[in-house]
Amino acid sequence: MSHQEGSSDSQHQEGQERADEENFEISGEEGAAEENNFRGETTWPSDCITVDGVNAEGMPTDKKTRTRLKRVCGLTGRQKVNINLPNWSCFKKEQREQLFDLNIKPYVAFP
Repeated sequence: MSHQEGSSDSQHQEGQERADEENFEISGEEGAAEENNFRGETTWPSDCITVDGVNAEGMPTDKKTRTRLKRVCGLTGRQKVNINLPNWSCFKKEQREQLFDLNIKPYVAFP
């Protein structure tokens, strides 16, 4: 590492620390505490939403229903599918249908 790179990094760090101090002074104690709030864990829903209609791509037209479908699909992928699979096509059609029936249908009902 050259001397210029090292001094550039330390200058950047000092500038960042000054900016952080200024933000703390402006926002006060409460603002600083709000910055430390973390995103909560995504949880499985407790109810079922019925799909009223779908668009050309097959996604629900209602925003709340579409969000629910995305959330349940994400939870299924993260919690129920082996992380070591190279890709989704490794699943047989029956396995995909079983994942859908057990993990998505209870929370998003299709007419």
